[in-house]
Amino acid sequence: MSKRPKANKEKQKQESKRARKYLQAKFKQKVGYIFIALWYWIKNNFLYHRKKIGILLAILTVILLAISIFNFIKASHIQNDIDEYNQSNSKLQNQISDKQKTINTQNKKIEDYSISSSPKIVRASNILSTVFHGMYEYDDGKEYTKNRNKNMKYFSDQSSDDVKKIYNEDKDSANDSIIDNLNLESSLLEYNIFTKNIKEKDSREMDFTAIVEYQSHILGVSSDYASRTHQTIYDIKFDTKDNKITSIKKVNTLNQNRNVE
Repeated sequence: MSKRPKANKEKQKQESKRARKYLQAKFKQKVGYIFIALWYWIKNNFLYHRKKIGILLAILTVILLAISIFNFIKASHIQNDIDEYNQSNSKLQNQISDKQKTINTQNKKIEDYSISSSPKIVRASNILSTVFHGMYEYDDGKEYTKNRNKNMKYFSDQSSDDVKKIYNEDKDSANDSIIDNLNLESSLLEYNIFTKNIKEKDSREMDFTAIVEYQSHILGVSSDYASRTHQTIYDIKFDTKDNKITSIKKVNTLNQNRNVE
């Protein structure tokens, strides 16, 4: 009784193996047939269409080669543009460097001629500003004379030829107002003051250069020549103790005035 079931199990096991091998063989047969059929189809069609395929591959090769050449030429042009751009930037950088050197030089000149914040320099600057505003800011002869009379106290020698010439009394040979006769008015546009000996803080007398820009206008005249803009440059000596102008002279150009720029 015990041997028969064991024999049956062995028999079933062998049958299962044979069935599995059979199924594997069937599967391989079908799959293998598919691959073989596919291979023959590719081989036969390739042989049949090999000329067309060759032509197609040749055309694709030519197209790809043309695209490569085009991209190479395009890249060359781009590189040329980059080189030209770099050269242009290099020239521009040189110009910027030159401009910066010029600016640095001008800043150095401005620093050399700059006004100090020391009290006596501030007082001198304020007095000179008052004088030039009175000299060039008026609507008629009456206002000019009023301003002049107030400003005379800032000159150490009010009767000097320089003062009479530069800050005249506004009188003609008939003792009439020149400003009123010409129907003039004037306005101060800009005023700047510079000095070289700014570091000499203990010096009593200091040298200044004043650049004054003003506009004169003839009332009642519609011509373009009725309004004119002027720029005048003065060399000034100033007594910082008495707070008075000891000397004032008019110069024509910046070059005449020690190259103040």
